[in-house]
Amino acid sequence: MRLAGRLAVSAALAAGLLAAALLPSAGCLLTLPSVCGDGHVDIESGEECDPAAASEPLCDPESCTKITLEKCGNATIDPGEQCDLTEFGNKDCPSGKGFLSCTPDCKLDESTCDQCGNGRVDVEAGEECDPKAGSFMQPKDCSELTTYPTKPYTSGRMTTCTDKCLWYRGPCGFCGDNEADDPQLLDINYPDRLSKRESCDGQDVQLEDLSSYCKDVRGCPNSVCAVECLDTCDGFVAEDDARCCLPAGSDCPSPGQDPCCYAYDNSLGDLYSADACADRFENGGLKKRVCKSSL
Repeated sequence: MRLAGRLAVSAALAAGLLAAALLPSAGCLLTLPSVCGDGHVDIESGEECDPAAASEPLCDPESCTKITLEKCGNATIDPGEQCDLTEFGNKDCPSGKGFLSCTPDCKLDESTCDQCGNGRVDVEAGEECDPKAGSFMQPKDCSELTTYPTKPYTSGRMTTCTDKCLWYRGPCGFCGDNEADDPQLLDINYPDRLSKRESCDGQDVQLEDLSSYCKDVRGCPNSVCAVECLDTCDGFVAEDDARCCLPAGSDCPSPGQDPCCYAYDNSLGDLYSADACADRFENGGLKKRVCKSSL
């Protein structure tokens, strides 16, 4: 065979072998395992993302799990946050006093606010009322209060709530406790505001007030008269048949003088009976007879 013929046969044989190598081989394909970073998110193997995928820029290159950036603490109120560090947006304390705080998980904390003025009566904080609890706040009887400046109130109604969330006690009084009081402190928060002096309270009277009334109204120059105290404790009203008489503690009268008021009050037949007077010891044993008290 000529040389040219042999070379042609060899070339043809080589081309056939190359073509055979390039043809697919039936039943010989291999499935490669999923690898983090291969650009494919294999959910079955637990991957959430793949760093080689352009759509998942925040992906852990070792675990193929999504990276979540911590937004709380970046001084910006992000969705789901009520505040962030010192950023509160347009929020403020409900009472308008004190200051808001922000918790580490970006939640509002109102514990540093002043509760008074938040529209609620916080009894546990010592509040009696709240000036923002409503414009139609019901008045409260002074006698319902459990704390007092000197003694229990017996009269008056409170209608004003102070900026300390305590009732203003200015309208309160002590009329009705059967004790004719001199001016008394009404509210410990306002020490310069005292109650009015009481001329009488029940059967207890200020003798100088009673004497003045009986002298001016009933014409009793040196004694008093049978009267009733007004409900307001600031004056008297004389009984229709009131007559001049001597109050309790006065020297026991002799006939011809005004009798003891005790005699009138107890309807004694003898206005100058010894039953209208009692012994009073003074100055180390000396005694004197004085008119009894009608009480």
